[in-house]
Amino acid sequence: MLRYEELREFTDGKRYKASDMAGLDTHGCAGCSRCCESDMGSSLVLDPRDICCLTRATGKSFDELLTGFYIELGLTDGLILPHMKMDGEKRGCRFLDEHKRCSIHEARPGICRLFPLGRLYEEGGMCYILQKDECAVQPRGPLLIRDWIGIEPLEEYEAYILKWHRFLGLQKKRLAKASEELQKELQKDLLRIFYLRGWQEETFFQEISERMREASAEFRRLTEEDSARRHEKWMEENGETLKKIAAEADRQE
Repeated sequence: MLRYEELREFTDGKRYKASDMAGLDTHGCAGCSRCCESDMGSSLVLDPRDICCLTRATGKSFDELLTGFYIELGLTDGLILPHMKMDGEKRGCRFLDEHKRCSIHEARPGICRLFPLGRLYEEGGMCYILQKDECAVQPRGPLLIRDWIGIEPLEEYEAYILKWHRFLGLQKKRLAKASEELQKELQKDLLRIFYLRGWQEETFFQEISERMREASAEFRRLTEEDSARRHEKWMEENGETLKKIAAEADRQE
């Protein structure tokens, strides 16, 4: 967990709730697109709701977003997850239009909506932090955080984000204990269950919980199969030795 002194190094030192005001009003970004043209692609990790919104807004499937180089897969804390693909010498976002404005603004990913806010996960919940010296627009006026994020119902979205964060933490623990073969299967399942299959935006928050339960059940099944395979392999490698030990024990009796 971050100490207060560490937090002060890159934020204003405050913890915010959605009902708080913060220095976020960029006045329509005043013609600035610096944050969208920075080399931030690998840090713009996309969660399932982001993909749900992107596929609806663009009319493209997850596969089409990948093959069209709008998004790409990368390793994030040991997990293979999609993130935004930066394009060109300036590493700009592929969704910037000719006027350097966001062409998917209503469906932009959660991290884009937050900036220059960040999320701080602590025991029992989550809060927002305001990063210093990240946004080029100065000065910025006060704005309600709920309005800045612009997702309703926000409480349902926040509950989902916290649940997804915890699920990924659990998935990392599962991978750490898994064999190499099982790790590959778990990585593929994560993409298949939460990204490759389509979503209905209207039922997303209900369906995400169902898919998390599905992923946990699949993990148990794969773990049992992997354990059985490893046991079978061990028996093949050590069966003769076990027979000799058993025979020697019988003779001694």
